[in-house]
Amino acid sequence: MINGCFQLVDPDDPYRLTAEEHEVLQDLLRQFQRSPRLAAHMRFLVEHGTLYQRFNDNLLYHGCLPCRENGDFLAFTFQQQPLAGKALMDFFQQCLQESFAQPENQTDLATDMIWYLWCGEGSSLFGKKAMKTFERYFIADRNTHKEQKNAYYSLRENEDFCCRILAAFGLPPTGHIINGHTPVKVRKGETPIKANGRLLVIDGGLSRSYQSVTGIAGYTLLSNSFGMTLAAHQPFTDRQQAIQQRRDIVTQKKIVVRQTERTTVGQTDIGKRLQQESRVLFEELKNHPIP
Repeated sequence: MINGCFQLVDPDDPYRLTAEEHEVLQDLLRQFQRSPRLAAHMRFLVEHGTLYQRFNDNLLYHGCLPCRENGDFLAFTFQQQPLAGKALMDFFQQCLQESFAQPENQTDLATDMIWYLWCGEGSSLFGKKAMKTFERYFIADRNTHKEQKNAYYSLRENEDFCCRILAAFGLPPTGHIINGHTPVKVRKGETPIKANGRLLVIDGGLSRSYQSVTGIAGYTLLSNSFGMTLAAHQPFTDRQQAIQQRRDIVTQKKIVVRQTERTTVGQTDIGKRLQQESRVLFEELKNHPIP
């Protein structure tokens, strides 16, 4: 054991807090509940963010789609109803929105779902068997620190598996999954392009704390009418050094998808929405002509 700090823990009542500990936790609670800046950030996330997004035949999500070793989507049972795949993400999204919309009417379910999304085995945001924060902090043996990832992270190398995910979300097999959450360890030969280009991992490296693990300063995915390009950035070390040595962030670009024919605005999701709005307006004009 390391970092021992159990002197004040009562073996007969280990969850009881001292008066000082209780005061600290109450202060933290007040800061979270009454911080205007945190409230503004959370409001922005809930109003504009989703656990997944479908855009131009692409599927974007942060963590994973929890699966079993055989590739079946992992089910989470709620009120005797198993939920998996897209239905599971929709359920989690609904719980988050309802919890935020009515903070004064918090239920045990809303609170439980938020905790579960943070560290639950079937959470699309966590994607691991168990969290090992306690072991990493208190136990010196590094063998106890390893967090076993969900089978999704090995299955996502398979193109057929990725096409199954796209189909589950109503997208064609020519689409792409754009996956965040997992830093790409370039220094160990890992590539962000997986499953024959069907899945792209865009995460990790921009933060300096990740750069020693990844070996780069993150990726940027560029999409235009010609296709998709992946830009890998080299770390930016020091502003003064960059000025003196005239060094800049070096970017290497790699074409991921090249369109045989350029995509028009009308073929995009925004273009289709504009066309629909145009049809509605013309219909209104036809039914109510301007005198």
